[in-house]
Amino acid sequence: MDRAAILVLGLLAGSFLNVCIHRLPRGISVVRPRSHCPHCGHAIAAWENIPILGYLFLGGRCRGCRAPISARYPLVEAATAGVFYFAYAFYGAAPEFLRASFFFTAMLALVCTDYDTRQLPDEITLGGLVVGCVFAFLVPGTPVPALDAVVGAVVGGGILWAVGEGYFRLRGRAGMGFGDVKMMACVGAFLGWRLTLTTLVLAAFAGSLAGVSWAALVFARRAWRGRRRGRSWKAAAAAARASVGVFFARHALPFGVFLGAMAAASWLWGQGLWTWYMQLAQH
Repeated sequence: MDRAAILVLGLLAGSFLNVCIHRLPRGISVVRPRSHCPHCGHAIAAWENIPILGYLFLGGRCRGCRAPISARYPLVEAATAGVFYFAYAFYGAAPEFLRASFFFTAMLALVCTDYDTRQLPDEITLGGLVVGCVFAFLVPGTPVPALDAVVGAVVGGGILWAVGEGYFRLRGRAGMGFGDVKMMACVGAFLGWRLTLTTLVLAAFAGSLAGVSWAALVFARRAWRGRRRGRSWKAAAAAARASVGVFFARHALPFGVFLGAMAAASWLWGQGLWTWYMQLAQH
């Protein structure tokens, strides 16, 4: 297959992925109604729906009401086309091209939906779990064999379920959404148990780093604001610490964003990291 055709296929898949990202968390069918502006209801013409070019022709604004269109639409289309292109360049017209393309686009969709709505749609997580198992059980030569896929799904989902259950019993409130559990079961079916553990470690590290950085930023801004209002440093710091707690109570960290990003990183570089760690542990 010509690589130009692969790029076109990736752009079209990216356009559909945008529909899934917007509609699935909101419980809207991805088939009907036809695409329209969420602000004014303007039905989007076929030429406006051309991936990337439609956005450029419109100048990033709705033709009906001139409301701005998020730049993420063409970015998702371009990213999906890139995934298809590089997967084809690496694997050729083999089943692994389809497996890689599905996995990376699924992770991209989950990152976007979790960032936007703190939701990880079952259509992608459980659907991805099924697709991963189908490749493992039915496609000869798949890098992740059936047993590894099953163990990976159990390990990935089971660890997050145990963490969430433990947090709930200790604190009396949910600390881990069940969508994350299903997402990691999907990841495990594609990556196997070793790279699933790698994903969890990398995501925990990245999420902790982001959380600490976010908390420090909120604390610094609130403390500085208190000082400007004439409060003592002790009073400003106390108020800032309280603000950090309120902020995180209202704005939960979207852990699925880190899981999806680190799952993609594990597919690309996880085996090397696992080998390096095992060699390090033996010394």
